[in-house]
Amino acid sequence: MQPRALGRFRRDLGLTKKRRFIALLRKFPAVFEIVEEGAFLLKFKLTPEAENLYLEELKIRNQMED
Repeated sequence: MQPRALGRFRRDLGLTKKRRFIALLRKFPAVFEIVEEGAFLLKFKLTPEAENLYLEELKIRNQMED
């Protein structure tokens, strides 16, 4: 996902100040991996560890709902 796309979710994320998302993502290098694609295009994704935790949480939530 591109950081620019996060602008639509600023309120949902609880961000009220005009801060750059890239600065927020860089605060948590164990959670977010920033990938440079070209000179002016940045994308981010969850680190493998964070993605595994997320998937594990989803699995537990689904089991609880059954």
